Amino acid sequence: MDFRREGADNVRWVWCPYAVRSRHSGERAEVYFPGVQNVDWLALDGYNWGNTRCWARWESFREIFEPAYERLRRLTPIIPL
Repeated sequence: MDFRREGADNVRWVWCPYAVRSRHSGERAEVYFPGVQNVDWLALDGYNWGNTRCWARWESFREIFEPAYERLRRLTPIIPL
């Protein structure tokens, strides 16, 4: 649906990728960014697996979100906390 064509001028689009840390560029969220013409705000989603997986450990908020934040903050405004 094209909101502008329908006369809606109060719609904002949020893109919310998973804050994954990967060495593989194909897994990085910015590869899938739909473009500034389609996104008004950026949010990040992340998980702290703690000790629920054999490969996981408890991580701080900064460890989970900072790498993705540093790469993605240049694309579009990030929703403030």
